[in-house]
Amino acid sequence: MSANSDRRWSLARATEFFSGDGKPDMLDIRGMTAVTKGAAGKRDKFRKSVSRCGVSIYGPKHSASASATDGAANREKIFIEDPRAPCLNIDYSNDAYRLLPSSEKFSAHTGVCQILGTKCIRGGKHRVRVGDIIRFGSVGLLVTEIDTGGVGPNDATLSPSEVNSLIQRVVCHDEALADVDSGMDTDDENGDASGNDESKPRSSLQRQSTSAICYVCYDETEDDNPLIAPCKCSGDTKYIHLNCLKRWNTNGEKNEICTVLDESNARTCSICKAPYPSKTRLPNGKVLSLLPDRLNPPCIMFQVVTKHSSSTLNLSTRYQLSYKMLMDNDIHRPLMVGRSSQCDLVLKYRTVSTIHAEIHYSKGEFFLKDAGSSNGTLRYIYRPLTLHNNQSLHVKFGRTVLSIKPTKKIRLPHFFGTAGHLHGSGSRLDDGGVQDDDELSNSSTPRNNRIRYYAAQQQVPTSQQQQQQHARQNLQTQMQNLDL
Repeated sequence: MSANSDRRWSLARATEFFSGDGKPDMLDIRGMTAVTKGAAGKRDKFRKSVSRCGVSIYGPKHSASASATDGAANREKIFIEDPRAPCLNIDYSNDAYRLLPSSEKFSAHTGVCQILGTKCIRGGKHRVRVGDIIRFGSVGLLVTEIDTGGVGPNDATLSPSEVNSLIQRVVCHDEALADVDSGMDTDDENGDASGNDESKPRSSLQRQSTSAICYVCYDETEDDNPLIAPCKCSGDTKYIHLNCLKRWNTNGEKNEICTVLDESNARTCSICKAPYPSKTRLPNGKVLSLLPDRLNPPCIMFQVVTKHSSSTLNLSTRYQLSYKMLMDNDIHRPLMVGRSSQCDLVLKYRTVSTIHAEIHYSKGEFFLKDAGSSNGTLRYIYRPLTLHNNQSLHVKFGRTVLSIKPTKKIRLPHFFGTAGHLHGSGSRLDDGGVQDDDELSNSSTPRNNRIRYYAAQQQVPTSQQQQQQHARQNLQTQMQNLDL
C-alpha cells in the first residue's frame, strides 16, 4: 500500500465503505432544550431516528398547525416543550435530506440558524457568500459585498434595492423583539467605555485669521483638496481639508483594514459636538462625500440588520474589511471580530465576546471561523440547505439545539461484496427478488451457506502435490530409523 493511500481507518470511513452508493436513507436527530431561568429540573433531551422520510419539529405555539402544513403528511412529527421554538422542517426527496428555510423571521434572538461554532461546539472554517446573514452573539450582519479583484469565484455585490428587499423579506424589525441592552457596551479587558476615543489636534490658542486655514495641517492650499466647514465650529477651528477630515473619520491606525461606510455611524466634532454630515456642498455647487474612501480588494462588507439599544450599533451601519494591507506586508493572520478595541471589526455589545470570530482569506474566498465565543456564531437559514451524508449539522432555534446527521444503513451484502439484499430467513435475493434454488432448504442459514461456499472453493490436491507429500513422509521415516 502506497504512502498516499495509507490513511487511518475510522468509523466514519468504514461506514461509508460498507454503505453502497453512499446516499443517505436515515436521519439521526439529537436535541436538547435549555431550561428557562428559575425553572427547576434538568434540560430536556430527546433523540429520534427516521428512515426515508422527512421530519417536522413543532414547538407548543405551532403544534396546532401540524396537520395543515404543506407536505406534513409525508414527515415524521416531533413535538418539543420549547415555548420559543418555531416549526423546523426537513424534507426527503431524490435520495437526499434538505433543511427547509426558516419559518420564523430573523432578529437578535429568533430564526432557525446553523451553528458555525461556540465554546462548546467547535466548528471549522465556513465559506462566506454574498447574502449570508451572520449573527455574532445577538448582532446580525448581512454580507452585502465580496470583492477579490476578480481572483475569487464568488465576487458579487447587493444593490441598495436588493438589500432593502431582502431585509423586508427575512428580517423582523418588531420593537418587541429588539435587543435591549441593560448597560453600557464596554470592553471588559481593555476598559474602553468612551464613545470617542480619538481626539483631534487642536491649537491651544484661538487665532483670528483673515483667510481660511485647515486646523489640522495649517495649510491654506486647496489643490484637489478643498477646505470645508463641516460642523458648527467658528474661528480657527472652522475649516478643515476634505482629506484631513476623512482620515479622522475612519478607525484611526486601522483605517487600511476596517472602515465605516455609512452616515448612520458618523463621527461627531469633539469641540462643538455636532455630527458630521455624510456630504457637503462647495460654493461652486459641487457635492462632495465626507465618508471615508473605499478600501482596496480583497475586501468584504457587512451591514447591521438587527436593532440594538447601543449607540455604536445603529441599524444599516456598514463595515468594510480589507486584506490588502496584510497581504502587502506579508502578514499571515485572520481578521478578528469581537468586542475588544484590538479587534479589526469592533462590535461593542454585551453579547459579543472579547474575541468572537475570525475571518480568513484563502485562494480568492473568505471563510468564517468561531473563536470559542460564549454566545456563538450562527448563520440564518433562509435558503434550502442540503444535508451531506455522515456530516453532523448543528442547528439552533428557540432555546433548542439540534444535532442532525444523515446516514446510510449498513447492509451485509455490501460487507460480503455480493449484490442483492438479505431475505428475512437469511437467504439471499437477487436483484429481481428471486431466491436461489440451492438456498430453498429449510435448514439453509446464512452461516451454513457461507460454510458451503468456502468449502466449495477449496481446491482438490493434484497428483504432483500427493507425490511430494508421500516423498516427504518417506524421508521422515528413514530419519527416524537412522536415529534408532
